[in-house]
Amino acid sequence: MLVLQGMGGSGKTQLAFQCCQKAKEIGFMATLWVNASSPSMVIQSYRSILRLISPGDETVKNDNDVISLARNQIERWTGKWLIVFDNYDNPQAFADQPIRDYIPLNEAGRILFTSRHRDSYRLGGCISLSEMTEEESVELLLQGPASTPKENSEGVEVAATLGYLALALDQAGAYIRSHGLPLNQFVTHYKRRKRVVLEEIPDEWEYRRSAGGSNTEQCLSVFTTWGMSLDLIKGSLKEKEQKIHFLTLAAFLNPQHISGRYFRAYSITDSAEWLDLLRSGKRWDSDRLGDLLAELGRLSLIQVHKSENEHAFSIHPLICDWMKLRKGAEVRLRIIELTNMLATFLEGHDFNDLPLEVNQETIRHVDAWVEANENILQDSFETVLTMPRKSIGLFAGLYLSQGRYEGARQLYRRELEGLEEKLGPKHPDTLSAANGLACVYSKQGSYEEAEQLYRRALEGREDKLGPKHLDTLGTVHNLAIVHWNQGRYEEADQLYRRALEGREKELGPKHPDTLRTIQNLAIVYWNQGRYKEAEQQYRRALNGWEEKLGPKQPETLKTVQNLAI
Repeated sequence: MLVLQGMGGSGKTQLAFQCCQKAKEIGFMATLWVNASSPSMVIQSYRSILRLISPGDETVKNDNDVISLARNQIERWTGKWLIVFDNYDNPQAFADQPIRDYIPLNEAGRILFTSRHRDSYRLGGCISLSEMTEEESVELLLQGPASTPKENSEGVEVAATLGYLALALDQAGAYIRSHGLPLNQFVTHYKRRKRVVLEEIPDEWEYRRSAGGSNTEQCLSVFTTWGMSLDLIKGSLKEKEQKIHFLTLAAFLNPQHISGRYFRAYSITDSAEWLDLLRSGKRWDSDRLGDLLAELGRLSLIQVHKSENEHAFSIHPLICDWMKLRKGAEVRLRIIELTNMLATFLEGHDFNDLPLEVNQETIRHVDAWVEANENILQDSFETVLTMPRKSIGLFAGLYLSQGRYEGARQLYRRELEGLEEKLGPKHPDTLSAANGLACVYSKQGSYEEAEQLYRRALEGREDKLGPKHLDTLGTVHNLAIVHWNQGRYEEADQLYRRALEGREKELGPKHPDTLRTIQNLAIVYWNQGRYKEAEQQYRRALNGWEEKLGPKQPETLKTVQNLAI
């Protein structure tokens, strides 16, 4: 194993990519790329790899199975292969399961890490990329070799001022060319701008994601250069502020892949003035988002991704950190806005109807939201609990729908504790959180805990909403599932019948919720050996699913299979 270690922007990823190209040229059978910024991102990368090397296996729900399947497949290869684990910047994130557990090993394989963390050298041989050479720096700054000894000398001075950091040099070059700034004036200009930036964010390097291994001057030079790039954004003062607002909000999302769909959903429902940047009149304008991304991409502030159906981009993690830090006291406001944006998107979609890649991307952004709340709001969730949207419940529901039970449990529990304190134990929102937590316990097989919470939610909902309210009927249905899993078929039968009667009346006989209750009631009959009654219910459910969804949808096919049984 080999590690390319250095601070953000030092060219680690570009060099690793060149290693992949070289490996392909000399006959390696495969070169694979893994985002190692967190355990969830490693698993997501392995799912993508499985989609290529073992189609179908990427759909397994258990994350440990994903790791095992990918490792086993790769370890059976006899030809040479290379895997790059990129952005292994936070070893602490792998405290529960060390990064070595994710690595396939055989004699034909080669492993390459890129990392900002200085302790990453323990993984194997280490090459430090803390700075470029003078010659490389000048060539990157000028986009070619210096034309005269004088220009080379001036370029070396700029490179030294910027700490020989690749990204800083690239952005400084864009600034110099855009402003027509003489090269020999840049250092003076930089020092003048540095003071302004430092006054705006005096405590920035006390943030936990510090640039270990670099002195203060080097680190500040990077941030100052990005400030200069922001000054290159076009438009009036108002338009510039709106574009920076967009970039700041995006910085709180997962930086790997950010789709325009979240901003589109937000712009349609929210009247915030800065969103006019993405609208024509009052309507969402995809082309305006494309223009904005192209401008920010030219300034090296983001990387634009090619996509047929949706605008998408990524942001370097260090730029994300910087954008958060420079906002100071406004961070809380941006966290609240991020919460509303993600909640708006989730409110308008059914998790079960979204494509897998959209759900996975949304989960990554919710992961980033959780991290931001823990780091910036000190793990209190005090602010978000006061929001009008049931944000935490929506995020927990997404985790639940995608099999992320532990994450869902933590969010539902956090929401329940906060709502009990703020609204009381019988408030409908509190009961909804109790119902959600019960769903998690049921999925995890903790049926006694699930039953207790469902009974609490049912009692409260019957009292506050009435016995025929749809939320009450939903809890009745869920409690029946628990009893079925416990083998208490008669009690399950009674509850399913109650839920079915209410849902038929309130929703109609062909509504998906009604059909799911019919289907579950048929399962109870089957378990009891009441096959004729089970067949009747399955046929009724099948007719409904075929009419609602068509003959080849998963729900329809599941019912067909059960009727065959």
